[in-house]
Amino acid sequence: MKVALAALGWAPWVPGCSDRLVDGSFLGDSTIRVRGELASHVADSLSPLVGAIWLGYSALSTPNQGLETTALPITRIQFPASFTCEILDPPPSCGRYQLADGRIVPAAIRIARLVVVDDRDGDGRVAVDASGGLVAPDRLLARAEEHVLLYVQSVPANPSGLDGTGSILTNWEAASPGYHLVATDPAVVPPGVSGQVVDNDTRVIFEPSRL
Repeated sequence: MKVALAALGWAPWVPGCSDRLVDGSFLGDSTIRVRGELASHVADSLSPLVGAIWLGYSALSTPNQGLETTALPITRIQFPASFTCEILDPPPSCGRYQLADGRIVPAAIRIARLVVVDDRDGDGRVAVDASGGLVAPDRLLARAEEHVLLYVQSVPANPSGLDGTGSILTNWEAASPGYHLVATDPAVVPPGVSGQVVDNDTRVIFEPSRL
């Protein structure tokens, strides 16, 4: 059995494939400690881990070409209430995102949705297929509904000039190089993403999966 992330209100995220958009080098702090909290009880798990589902660079307009994922081991756990995971490396790549209206955001970044997965095969990975499905025996336990993870490789030349333009963030001046948490606007339906950078100590609430 596989759980389709698209069926949970998320579309599949695609990796960038254009040299014009993608840059393989990294700058900034590549470390963040994510503090998670479960909104309510989740199903019993054998080996929980946090998974980052990285959005591809065209995912805000055509979210149907594939996925990139990273497993984030949980370093402290107090289930069913709270847990902590640390990210010590940058994402698989960074690039410039294309918005639904065709505009290119002039910053090298990467955005990820966060999930809690029961790693039942013990391989330390989040197993997904090209259609956006979580492949058995791994099982989806919960997902972050109100926050996404942002990595900034290089900032735009005029950060404040992007505020209010529908260019992913509403406070670009807070997006320094490195990792950030972004509180998302619930009025923006997937695959669109809009939100503001918040303090990295903000507790991320994970909603248990209904599937």
